[in-house]
Amino acid sequence: CTPGHKGKSTLKQDRRNELEWGGNWVRFQTDGAVKIDSSYATTGGVLKDENGEWLLGFNRCLGKWPIFYVELWDVLDGLTLLQGKQRDRVLIQTDSSGVFEAI
Repeated sequence: CTPGHKGKSTLKQDRRNELEWGGNWVRFQTDGAVKIDSSYATTGGVLKDENGEWLLGFNRCLGKWPIFYVELWDVLDGLTLLQGKQRDRVLIQTDSSGVFEAI
């Protein structure tokens, strides 16, 4: 992947299948969980900069929700926290194929 503007920022993949960061990127890793017996859900995520350094983490208790909606809340919360942070690109990593397809 390369950014949509001209400059030195690039994102490429190396031999270890790890991301090599350049420019002003944010990696956003998400995860949500629903307790099976009660249907109570929690969500959370971690935001890291282009060097893999931790920027911030977050979590939230949502009450009773299906896991698909929990995972969507997770993405929304992370993107809301990133608003106004002057980042060129965001890489969202989720373990939910349904959320990936919905986005």
